Amino acid sequence: MTVSSTGTAWPSPGGSIYAASKAAVEQLTRVASRELGRREITVNAVSPGPTDTDMLRTGAPPEAIAGVAHMTALGRVGTPADIAAVIALLLGPDAAWLTGLAFPPPCVLGRSGAVARISERMARNGARSWRVMP
Repeated sequence: MTVSSTGTAWPSPGGSIYAASKAAVEQLTRVASRELGRREITVNAVSPGPTDTDMLRTGAPPEAIAGVAHMTALGRVGTPADIAAVIALLLGPDAAWLTGLAFPPPCVLGRSGAVARISERMARNGARSWRVMP
């Protein structure tokens, strides 16, 4: 399991090195999933999105955090426990066929594409309903 960032899709000014490093993490995830898959080792990335951490609280004013929270489907930023639960789900046996994917935060509106649909489905039903091969 690797941890990426929504900064790869929505980079902020001054965040080029951070966004580039997280994009590299996502590529490493895809390559590692191909290299390790035949040994039945899955490799995925989670992009937590806005999460209530010291980094968020020191890097953004409260009104910006409130604005981001307002844009999410859940009406709040994530917590470290939210992210840990998603990671635990992806590391569990029910997600054994999910590999090589970078999961965006299911709470953020405006995402599109197959990975976003998978994340939304996982948020509703858990990984049991999805079997995705690389």
